[in-house]
Amino acid sequence: MPGPTFASLAEAREAVAAVVGCESEPTARPIVNPDLAGFTAEYAVCGSRVQIEWFSSSDARADAAQVYMDTSQPLAIVEGENWIVADLSLALEENWSGKDLDKVAQEIGGTYTVLNGFKQA
Repeated sequence: MPGPTFASLAEAREAVAAVVGCESEPTARPIVNPDLAGFTAEYAVCGSRVQIEWFSSSDARADAAQVYMDTSQPLAIVEGENWIVADLSLALEENWSGKDLDKVAQEIGGTYTVLNGFKQA
């Protein structure tokens, strides 16, 4: 999996914020919690509809990524070695978040994937 490995959730969020801008402190709670499926991750948000997930291992990240791949909801995600950034705007039936995850993938690395008809406005 391309992209950097981050040492912490804070480091991953800082890298994402440097590309697409996030408030200095998260103002919303995590949106989707893969802990319910038995995965362990730490979560932060960027804006109100983009979730950053940090995993202690690439195996845990791969398991969580599969949850996203199996969904029928429109999503955009960026995957790195031990992190995922997911734009859940359209899955929440809201307008696009305005956060360009393709740019995140290009600037900090990672694999950008659009699922189930996700479209940036």
